[in-house]
Amino acid sequence: MIKSILKLCFCLLVAFGLVTLVSPQVFLANTPRINPLFIASIKNLPTNIAGTPDRIVAYIGNIITNKNNQTNPSSTVIIPASVALKEVTSGVYAGEDAATKKTYIRIDKTNPNLKQKEYTIQGIKVVVYGVE
Repeated sequence: MIKSILKLCFCLLVAFGLVTLVSPQVFLANTPRINPLFIASIKNLPTNIAGTPDRIVAYIGNIITNKNNQTNPSSTVIIPASVALKEVTSGVYAGEDAATKKTYIRIDKTNPNLKQKEYTIQGIKVVVYGVE
């Protein structure tokens, strides 16, 4: 008897939880109208499921490509003479090449106000310079 009451209470709690979580996705603003986006997502479900392996392979391919194409952090870019650099902040200069529309940034690392912080993002070391 107690076992069946516990099962019933458990089922009621699970049902309440499911309705609380699913109801905002299915219905519009607490009305009995069904959300058209929900219908569209149900219609597109087979396509989304079928495309999942392709997305996984593409994601893994992007990770491999990005790891192979990492630039050397110590490499320097030669700024063309036609680019006029303007001081953005103390020790940081920026300018744009009118012909190629590329933006160039020069950082004066000898500036005593410039502080360097290192971060590791997805295994890639990123150096950020800033004025404190």
